[in-house]
Amino acid sequence: MIKATYPLKRSAWAVFLYRGRQVCSYLLRNSNLGDKERMVELLARRYMTEPENIVVDIEFRN
Repeated sequence: MIKATYPLKRSAWAVFLYRGRQVCSYLLRNSNLGDKERMVELLARRYMTEPENIVVDIEFRN
């Protein structure tokens, strides 16, 4: 049996893209999963575009 003493810990990040560029990212936790929609609205206002133009991607990082 193989035993891992240091299991790989990966965290999920919400990455926000506008026109193919990363404009924001933050660490996802259970408490802030609903914040994605609010962040999309804020970024859409900042870049003066529609919320549909902001792409949310989930990345897993070590």
